[in-house]
Amino acid sequence: MYHEKKTSLYLIDCLKRFLLVPVLAEQYKETPTAFTRNRKLPFPYLVSCMLQALRKRISLELNAFYNRLVEIALAEERASLSASAFCQSRQKLKPEFFRDGMYHLLQEFYSDNDATVKLWKGKRLLAVDGSVLELPQSSALEKTFGGIANGGVRARMSLLYDVLNEMVLDGVLAKYNESERSLASLHLAHAQQGDLILYDRGYSGFEGMYQHHQQGIDFVIRVGTGFCNAVKDFVASGLETQQILMQADKKAPVEAKPYTYQTTLAVRLIRVELPTGEIEVLMSSLLDTQTYPSAIFKELYFKRWGIETRYDILKNTLQVEHFSGITEVVIQQDFFITLLIANLEALLREEVNQQVRKTYTHRKYDYQVSISACVSLLREKIVALLLGEQPKKILEYLTRVFSQHIEPIRKDRSFPRHKDQYHKKLQPKAFKNRKNNL
Repeated sequence: MYHEKKTSLYLIDCLKRFLLVPVLAEQYKETPTAFTRNRKLPFPYLVSCMLQALRKRISLELNAFYNRLVEIALAEERASLSASAFCQSRQKLKPEFFRDGMYHLLQEFYSDNDATVKLWKGKRLLAVDGSVLELPQSSALEKTFGGIANGGVRARMSLLYDVLNEMVLDGVLAKYNESERSLASLHLAHAQQGDLILYDRGYSGFEGMYQHHQQGIDFVIRVGTGFCNAVKDFVASGLETQQILMQADKKAPVEAKPYTYQTTLAVRLIRVELPTGEIEVLMSSLLDTQTYPSAIFKELYFKRWGIETRYDILKNTLQVEHFSGITEVVIQQDFFITLLIANLEALLREEVNQQVRKTYTHRKYDYQVSISACVSLLREKIVALLLGEQPKKILEYLTRVFSQHIEPIRKDRSFPRHKDQYHKKLQPKAFKNRKNNL
């Protein structure tokens, strides 16, 4: 059955009903007595303040928050709330509250919303990739997430991302020494039968492919030309595509696994030639050569670049590494809040992009809304959007202003990649008394 498009106003209203609850569910409280008394900062205000994506000094963020309450007539003046009181209050709230708020928004977005959700040959097109986050220097965080030689603290980050709808379906912030494969397996709980997931090198392995097969989830993985003897033979053969049987590596233990060394899995190899003449090999569960001819895989795999772009936005535009505290609770809260805001921004921006594409069809380039402008404007209006009595007017304002900040899409541009520059990159250190004042 075909379902009409869900508007952003409807989706935001659904999110508000989850986040701004009068009585917080027990599973989200650090203690049973948390949020049971009337405070200067009621629970809906606490959540809305945190969803501003706190990047400055807490005292400045609180001042900005109360100014916004005054603007929407929910306060007459700034309350005498200290930064310490705010920090103590937020420590009582489990980070999973914002994670589940993100899941709630995604559930509403993907269900009964056929007119909006973009698919590739009837499948959600997803990608998994990992990255490293620089954390504030703290002995407690080093104990939780791990440390590095220069005295800094790092954590391992992994995302499951919808590259067509620009939605983060799941995010994990784990120990620095956690393997990307183990984190990728956790994401499968948030994929569904019929999805197609794109992976870079490093994710290839029999166990992961077997998990996909058991759950009915398709995959495309880039593998090295020397990944195994079958792949070496395929490269030497010059064939465009070939189906082979994969088995578990004899060096990998199979005790307590749902398969044995004799278990086989049919996969397909696809040759992709780059403009440089270099050969890459893709391994996929898409065996049907009629429905999925080899010629489509180069463009298909290129769509995985969307998750690389999303990491750039999270780190440089949303500033996910600029944490508002140095405790594990705050780090995880900020992490999930950033993912939630990223999804909300993508949702609102896409609605405006549809209008922009129609308006500028006569120009040489296609145009799109500036992501950095959207993030800034959304952060400015998030309190009014959540707590104000006229969210429809706020959305109309955002739509109008978003459309004034557009940029051309210049396709087929490429830049030389300097692989070593990222290993030498030094992140700014965040000290407790040196928050961003801008």
